[in-house]
Amino acid sequence: MNDELRSLARAYADGLIERNGYRQRRRELIDGITEACKEQAFSPPTQPRQRRAAPHIVPTGATSTRPAMMGIAAALLLAAAIVAFMLLGGKKTRWDTPQSPATATTAPPPSEGAGNPFDGFVQNPEWWTAARLAALKEKWRSLSAGQRRAWQSTAAYNEFEAALNRRLQQQQALAEIGDERAGRLLKELQQLRSALQQSR
Repeated sequence: MNDELRSLARAYADGLIERNGYRQRRRELIDGITEACKEQAFSPPTQPRQRRAAPHIVPTGATSTRPAMMGIAAALLLAAAIVAFMLLGGKKTRWDTPQSPATATTAPPPSEGAGNPFDGFVQNPEWWTAARLAALKEKWRSLSAGQRRAWQSTAAYNEFEAALNRRLQQQQALAEIGDERAGRLLKELQQLRSALQQSR
């Protein structure tokens, strides 16, 4: 039973079973241990029907030690069950409150007002130059992983990403007809999109 309890706790810690299922199965195992202890402590041992043998005469003053040994074994089993329950259910363990790695590393969403690196591109079409795109790419790469994920959850980022895709289509069409300036801008746009996608 103790091995089953340990295996159950390990499976819960590894995320193989849900918390409700873990608690229900743990309760069933502990109840099974308790019932087994009660049966061994209070139920007389059953003897298979056999041919009657000659009665065994116990000498005067001698007592049988078997019931006493069974009582001790039952008490030990019951104590082990109580200890297992205290370890797994009586107090919080590190498996009862699993933490998501994402919550530990993701920064809160930033303000979309001042300091928004995408706002100028959405509002001003003339901002879509090779120099400004290169500067934005370097600024994005200088952010931490948590800051990038925080920006990617904002409406400002979604608007910029949509505008970026439209610019890519426009410059792709111009580059195909031989526009060299469009070809250089297309390269910067593609590099910026690649930098944004690598952060997901």
